[in-house]
Amino acid sequence: MTKLISLFAGILIGGVLVYTGFNYHIVKTDKTTYMISKQKSELADVYVDIRDWDYQTWAKHPNLAQAMTEAGHGDLVQRSLTEDVLDTIFRKIGGTEQRTRK
Repeated sequence: MTKLISLFAGILIGGVLVYTGFNYHIVKTDKTTYMISKQKSELADVYVDIRDWDYQTWAKHPNLAQAMTEAGHGDLVQRSLTEDVLDTIFRKIGGTEQRTRK
């Protein structure tokens, strides 16, 4: 009987994990972790760590960028673009040193 209960518990937990993977992005930032609803039901970008993302990485994940913006976290997407532009400017002005991100 305990094996049958374990089987059903495993099926239930697996089902919840698959449902979560298809319907939510789990996004790790510098300060916290967000659970963002996906725009399209797909098993892509389930868990992402965006702490070191630049605008080129965001360009490869447009569905995530759109979901973040629609969930009210567009500042995190925009901040990456702004930091990359500032890094480029500081490198051109100050030589090869890269501005440190905060």
